[in-house]
Amino acid sequence: MDTYLLPNRCTDRAFLDDAVRQMRVGSLQTEIGNGKDYLATRASFKLNLRGPAMTVGRACPTSLVAIAEASRAIRSELCDMALAGSAAITLPHKRAYFHTEQGINSSDGHCRVFDKKGSGTVFGNGAGVIVLQRLSDAIRDRDHIHDVIRGIGFHNDGCTKNS
Repeated sequence: MDTYLLPNRCTDRAFLDDAVRQMRVGSLQTEIGNGKDYLATRASFKLNLRGPAMTVGRACPTSLVAIAEASRAIRSELCDMALAGSAAITLPHKRAYFHTEQGINSSDGHCRVFDKKGSGTVFGNGAGVIVLQRLSDAIRDRDHIHDVIRGIGFHNDGCTKNS
């Protein structure tokens, strides 16, 4: 969700009038420049990339799903190389949160993945992107290989939890 444009600029009557006027006459630059759904297509256009360009949104596992979809596109030979990433930036920056026993927020401000002391998550701000390609292509091209993906999976546990 766009947490900058709407709450911070929609109180500015001149900005709102201008944005509505632009959208009415067909100029979608304001929406395209601020909308998350345009990110992949816009990056592909600006970088002259070819092949599938999609933006995915899956709450917590967005980057995992982006990597899974990029891997699937490479395996299916829709492309030879893919970018996959995710970003989460909340404005204004939050400085505190409320913990409840039934909630997902950590009780002590620490995220401990796969640890019996883990009590929840801590939200932050950041962005990242990786380049994916077939291992054989990376070896052939003598690219620097940071890691190898051997398998990807994700599922839902019904009403128990998402994962």
